[in-house]
Amino acid sequence: MKVIVFTNLFPNQNKLSSGVFITKRLEQYRRFGIDYAAVPVWFQDDLFVRLAKYLLRKSPFTPATNVGGVDYSPLKCRRTIRWLLWEVLRRISETFDERAISIYSQHFAECVKKDIDLSAFDLIHAHGMYTPPAGLIAQILSQKYSKPYVLTVHGSDVNILMEKRKKIYLGVFESAQAVIFVSKALLEKARSFGYSGRNAVIIPNGYDPQIFKPLDKGQARRQLYANAMN
Repeated sequence: MKVIVFTNLFPNQNKLSSGVFITKRLEQYRRFGIDYAAVPVWFQDDLFVRLAKYLLRKSPFTPATNVGGVDYSPLKCRRTIRWLLWEVLRRISETFDERAISIYSQHFAECVKKDIDLSAFDLIHAHGMYTPPAGLIAQILSQKYSKPYVLTVHGSDVNILMEKRKKIYLGVFESAQAVIFVSKALLEKARSFGYSGRNAVIIPNGYDPQIFKPLDKGQARRQLYANAMN
């Protein structure tokens, strides 16, 4: 099987641990022999946007391309100064927010179509419904290429953003082959906004037993003390 992964959550050059739970999932893809391409949902800013960010003291943000042997494939999907206008407008009203989200997602989907042959993939897996929603990009490409897609939501995309983006969210959720929730509480929150739950699957985040394991309380205290002293 060959899977293309679109993710709002990914490591960047300033913080390699960002989105570590996505990186760990991709490690398991490799372990089970699943071929994949992981594409961060990220825009490359043009000169004017970089200048505006500099004046606003916004730090540059660039995805990492390899973390612990896990590869990420950032696209050269450019964002021009007009995106700043949309950023202002979408913060004014929910109507502008939905319109901007749709434009962002369509633009990113067009970049994907130019750079990646989606016909070579069996499945689209989207992680996150942030800005622009990876799930919406997956839905757009799924319709274009007749490829199934699944969506994993991780928390604040449902708990914080879904209420004001219900129309977009519900369209993406209901047309996915499966929507994976990391907890039952997150699923119930989505249901409270009108999601049917018919294609819902609950898969909690896992953990690495080589890092997290039971310790004797006394031993744990001594280890913490030793770490603090170093």
